[in-house]
Parts: sequence; structure tokens; C-alpha cells
Amino acid sequence: MIKTRHKLIVKGITLLNLLSLNLALNQNAIAQLSNSGLTSVQIRQLNSLRVKIAVPTYTPPGFQVTSILIQPCPDNATRCRFGPQYTITYQGPNNSCFAIEAVGGGIGGVDLASKLPLNSPLFGKSFLNYGTGPGNSSPTMFSDWLKGPELFYRFAGQGATDKLANCRNINPQEAVRVTESLRYLNP
Repeated sequence: MIKTRHKLIVKGITLLNLLSLNLALNQNAIAQLSNSGLTSVQIRQLNSLRVKIAVPTYTPPGFQVTSILIQPCPDNATRCRFGPQYTITYQGPNNSCFAIEAVGGGIGGVDLASKLPLNSPLFGKSFLNYGTGPGNSSPTMFSDWLKGPELFYRFAGQGATDKLANCRNINPQEAVRVTESLRYLNP
């Protein structure tokens, strides 16, 4: 009787420890995603696209989400060429900014003067492109398009998209860090 009671107590304590560990891990995942700077309203807006949403879990100090643009496929479309799209714009000190963009297709790119390697846990190896390129004398910065299961994702700085026309780029090493921190908001 005492041995049975002792076994039940040990099993109960083990179960409580597992539940406690699970709760801690879930809170850690929530805390990590809250580092994306998104509000619950913005998260719902992005999730309305019903695709995997990649967001940075690291942003440089002082950066905040300033806008979110989403473009769903039309409800009656049998085929949506570029798929659903979104852009999350982050702005920081000294009028510096960047965006995380996602599209379903129609992607391409240009060669720029400089590249830094990326090694994303989510998307693998790629490059951050920065500098100037053919036909473009202003500084530009963007990552290669990173292929996910439904969309292509990228870091975009000034010069890569007209949405960031009046901003300054962050330094390339910080852009690599932001890009490598991308995680799915809705795994």
C-alpha cells in the first residue's frame, strides 16, 4: 500500500514537471514571437492570408512595426499568379527602415556590388545583396528570395522596394541577423 502510494506520488510529480516544462517552452515560443513587434490585431490581419507568415524574431534596438500591407488572392480566383502577398515595414532611429516581404511567385533579382552569406535555420543558405548594381546608382539592400512551402520571403531595404523610398538602410551585418532570425508566426 505504501509502495503504491509512493509510486503514484512519484508519477504525479513527474507529470507536474512535464507540464511545467511544456508551459515554459510554450511561453518561450510566445515571447520569441512577440519580439517581432506585432500586435495581436496585426497578427490576425497577417493570419487572414491563411499561409505561413515569416517574421523576424530579432530587430535592431529601437525598431518598431510601422505598417503592414496584405494582398490576398481574390475570393473567386481559380489561380492567383503572385499568390497572397504581405509587407511588414519596420522603422528605427535616424530614419532607418527595412521590410519583410512575401509573395507567391513572379520573383527575380539583380546582382549588386556586395554580398554577405546568410544561413537561415528556416530557409537554409543564401545571400544578402547590397550596394549598387547595373542601372542602379543608389544604395540598395535585399536578401535573395527565400523559398518556403507556400511563399517566397525576403529582407528588403531602401532601394529594393518603393515602399521604403525615404529611408536609410541598416548596416548589412544587422540585415543578415534580422534575416537569419525569421521564424513562422503560424507554424
